[in-house]
Amino acid sequence: MSNLKAADILIIQKMIEKKTKDKGLVWDFTNASFKDFVESYTGLDIYDDKYIAEDGGSKMKRLKMFLKVEENTYVIMLLQGISEYGKKRKYLCKSNIEELERYIRKLKRLEKNLKFDKSIFKSEKRVELLINDINEKVAKKQFELAIDRVHTLFKGYIEIICESKGISIQDKSLDALYGELLKYIHDNEIIEE
Repeated sequence: MSNLKAADILIIQKMIEKKTKDKGLVWDFTNASFKDFVESYTGLDIYDDKYIAEDGGSKMKRLKMFLKVEENTYVIMLLQGISEYGKKRKYLCKSNIEELERYIRKLKRLEKNLKFDKSIFKSEKRVELLINDINEKVAKKQFELAIDRVHTLFKGYIEIICESKGISIQDKSLDALYGELLKYIHDNEIIEE
């Protein structure tokens, strides 16, 4: 859940609605272009059911729900995209851009470590985020966190390979999975010794 307050999300909504024709819309985005826009910045699908508000699923309601329920890392990425797009299309005035930058700085200060699970491998963007996170941790000499991320990356790939070979991955450590995969490779003579 992001650290944006309801008032912050309302201000962002008002910024966008200033240059939007009808309520519920987000600037000039169609459903498809809005989906592509959000995915290009975050790797997430804005049309996932978790972004449907109690009172509907318009683009604006989905955006507000995204800003409310997602981790700070993803909200930062999307706010950066909104700022960039708003500047290019002249939808945002200078004070709006500065306001978005303040929200981004605030969220960066409060940002926790990004949590990754196997679902990241469904999106190239999310894998890229994980790799960038590893590089960032190494650059900051946070080697323990970097190793944890490398473990997550490697385990995710091994799980995908195991599932494709019919090997159960339920509640198994990386070592156990790797051992079973090696046994499968050996038993099926996939690689000659």
